[in-house]
Amino acid sequence: EIITSPSSDLRIDLPSPQVNNNPRWLRLVRNYLPEKRIRVGFLNIDEQDREIYEASGPLILKNVHVSLDPLPESVTWKSLFPEWIDEEVASCPKIPLPKPEGSDADVDVIVAKVPCDGWSENKGLRDVYRLQVNLAAANLAVKSGLRKVDPTVYVVFIGSCGPMHEIFKCDERVRRVEDYWVYKPNLSRL
Repeated sequence: EIITSPSSDLRIDLPSPQVNNNPRWLRLVRNYLPEKRIRVGFLNIDEQDREIYEASGPLILKNVHVSLDPLPESVTWKSLFPEWIDEEVASCPKIPLPKPEGSDADVDVIVAKVPCDGWSENKGLRDVYRLQVNLAAANLAVKSGLRKVDPTVYVVFIGSCGPMHEIFKCDERVRRVEDYWVYKPNLSRL
């Protein structure tokens, strides 16, 4: 890209934006999906970060970006997990989950960026947004697995805190490299 100014003879050549055809997550799951053409679903990836995580090439059929609706302000950790439950007035706040349709609901790999603000190994993290991302990844994995003869779906979480182990079990993790956590979840358990 070239920027020129009509008022001067200044000319600046800018480098082309970086396009990552073989992102790190793909290199981590490629061995588990040899020679398979894959569909990839992305969760919680900002528009400006898409070039970093999207993959292209002969083995990529489709990149699908699944959007998450914002959580209502009334949904808090305390409202989801109250100290006392009034059994006479049963209520449970709803967490909005994406509803992809058609081929958008049929992916082989899910790449989800996990919010980790405030997380530490000692105290964990009680964050409803993190819960929403984990539930959305689980929901998309199950929906994708139901649509295929081979129901295998891999989920890659990006973030220092990883997934919630109450949803994605430690024994389902197949690989971890730095902030990349690769899981092959048991879909019938999810």
